[in-house]
Amino acid sequence: MMKSELQSQFIPLTYQSQPQYTYQQKDLCNAIAINHNNTILVVAADKHLNFQFQRSQIKVMEIIYSNTSTIINLNQIQIIQDQHFGFINTLNFFKKNPFMLDNFISGSQDNQIIIWQLEIVESSKFWIPIFKLKEHSSSINCLVLRPFNEDLIISACDKKIKFWSLSNYQFLSPLIYQGWECFQTIKEHKSYVFGLSINQEGNRVVSCGYDKQILIIEESNRIKWYMKQKIQTYNIGFRICFIINNLFAYQSLGINLQLFKFNEKNEKFQKIKEIPVKGGNCFCSPYFPSSYINTQNLFVTKNGYHLNFIRFIYSHNQSQDFQCSLESSIEFDQKGYWGYIYGTLSEDGKLLITWDFISEQIQFRTQMIKN
Repeated sequence: MMKSELQSQFIPLTYQSQPQYTYQQKDLCNAIAINHNNTILVVAADKHLNFQFQRSQIKVMEIIYSNTSTIINLNQIQIIQDQHFGFINTLNFFKKNPFMLDNFISGSQDNQIIIWQLEIVESSKFWIPIFKLKEHSSSINCLVLRPFNEDLIISACDKKIKFWSLSNYQFLSPLIYQGWECFQTIKEHKSYVFGLSINQEGNRVVSCGYDKQILIIEESNRIKWYMKQKIQTYNIGFRICFIINNLFAYQSLGINLQLFKFNEKNEKFQKIKEIPVKGGNCFCSPYFPSSYINTQNLFVTKNGYHLNFIRFIYSHNQSQDFQCSLESSIEFDQKGYWGYIYGTLSEDGKLLITWDFISEQIQFRTQMIKN
């Protein structure tokens, strides 16, 4: 299939700023998460003095929509304080298990993971900590949830990747939990682990970090995970993300996004393409994981002071021919501040929510058809 034919299969998209919903926040925000139906937002809001930690906070907000699915208001419904004792680096919602919807997870520089449960009393919502996981010995950097059963996979500055499962639980009402269990640890990285992703089938994990290595980790007999492959790169890796089961994108400190594809013959991933992106050779910071929106074949990644939006166009056989290119980008006024831009993209791709160090604002952008 020719490139022009592939390109005709999609409508160009862009993200339009919605300044009327801007939320002023001076506190440091390394992490933002939104729930499964785009109605609950959790935001890290850590107090600091010249980046020296003072007090942790998580703000919980409710997004109110009109009958036409337009945002009309943003209500703060809870401020959670003093449960973490370091900057909060990760926030994730449970999105698959119907008994855990709107529960969320926070990870911090205090080495802790906290799992928060939604309680509703007389129509008022609030979240309480129900589990604290303390297996890591250094700052939590990444957390991903495994598809289907939503096991946790966590990486940190202690060079380790840990796999957690919820043991001895019943899907009853009220829900009964015995606890989370760390059932395996991978120790193959030589320095901080900054990037982590799991494929759609949930049987393959990729990671990257300060040691300039990419690890490919695979599941064996649905019981254990093992090191399948190591790829040496030329620069520090901050972001990595599966596109489809046999294809992932790797963003290092550079001008190109690198694509790696699984070779069926030698059963290894190999670099097949580099895509020029905005933000190369700029200062950058970790966090703000890359994401891929399956329903729109849209990949979003931060690089330096830019957010890059890349569209993948496939032939009929998704595992074979595809085209991809930079569709659009957003530049933030961050020069000299190490790309302190953090945020999230909703699961359906309709909402982009960011915070940056210069504006000190939570900013909303909505997806629009590009003219």
